[in-house]
Amino acid sequence: MGILLKELQNRDKITRFYKGIIISFNGKRRVLSTSVFNGGIRDDLSYAFNYNCMADERSCELHEESYEKELARNARDLEIDEKVSTGLSTAAWMERASIRTVKYEDLELTAVVTGGIDTNAVRVGDPASYYEKNGEYFFIKPGTINIMLHINAALPPGAMARCLVTATEAKTIAVEELFIGSNYSVGLATGSGTDGTIIISDLESKNVLTDAGEHSKLGEMIGNVVKDAVKEALNKHTDCGAARQHKLLVRTKRYGITMGALWEYYNEHKELFLTNNSENSSESSRNDDAVKNRVKDIDIVNFEKVLNSYNGNSSVVIWSESYVHILDQMRWNMLEWAEGIRSTRNLSEFFLDYMGVKNHQWNFILRKDEDTIKQLIEQLKYVIVVLVTNLDVFGM
Repeated sequence: MGILLKELQNRDKITRFYKGIIISFNGKRRVLSTSVFNGGIRDDLSYAFNYNCMADERSCELHEESYEKELARNARDLEIDEKVSTGLSTAAWMERASIRTVKYEDLELTAVVTGGIDTNAVRVGDPASYYEKNGEYFFIKPGTINIMLHINAALPPGAMARCLVTATEAKTIAVEELFIGSNYSVGLATGSGTDGTIIISDLESKNVLTDAGEHSKLGEMIGNVVKDAVKEALNKHTDCGAARQHKLLVRTKRYGITMGALWEYYNEHKELFLTNNSENSSESSRNDDAVKNRVKDIDIVNFEKVLNSYNGNSSVVIWSESYVHILDQMRWNMLEWAEGIRSTRNLSEFFLDYMGVKNHQWNFILRKDEDTIKQLIEQLKYVIVVLVTNLDVFGM
């Protein structure tokens, strides 16, 4: 049934069929599943699956009265027995799943991961998106990291729970190493709001393992295979990798820095930038009126063109990441406010000088009675707009 993707050491099979990926068990397995459908710790299951709820639809909408019954319907669609199955659902394509295996002596782990996070990235503790009452569930949002982790060793219930902790930590590391911002706060994301995990262990194996913490070999293997598979899945599904993330507007987006926000800031404070450019212009080559007229000619098309020319610039990306990390440190109370204020300005003045904005007249003044972080975000916009509208940069 379906396309065989991999046969595991204990003859369990990973297949892709219809809209899903199925792990079929060849013997007695212990499963720990975060799913509402036959979830928890179970020793009586024969299948685990991951189902694409949006393969031929515009959105993931429930066809049943609850998410649990929807997953049971998915099992039937995959032609497996719903009574002995547990599963997850996602908007990610099964064809772009990451399947990774690691081995050490006779221990083998295989992670099957699908990933999407762009529209549903969230940080633990962010404002909630829904409230469950009396078993009523929300529909699945596009953007879910689903992990099925197969271990060819026998694990007691406590070790299974520790596997879940280690796998979750590995997923979080993968997301944070990609600098993915939450869509619900200014923090870095720790995952998506609808992530799911299924851990499978082989109860027929003679190799019994009792620990999956970071100091154990099993924990090390879980950390590496899950982290690598999550990164690969996100890259395959949404191109979320180093190349896409190496952008000014990506690194600063969680603090509200977008093309639109920068253009709006420029227009709101245009005279401030005109004054800067006038004062920094050479008297021998430009008179004040000519400079002002030419600066006023910067329209949104040229503004965006110059901004985009800097978007992937290495120095710009490194400066912007350093700046927002100072903001993070201030929010976490790891830097004193005075340190953050001083360091963001010093960093920015050095940056502008390095980028060729010479003799810059610093016109951004912090106001004592207003939120400091918000003002430092405004200062971030100010520095970017100074760079973009600099006369030499703009070709004046």
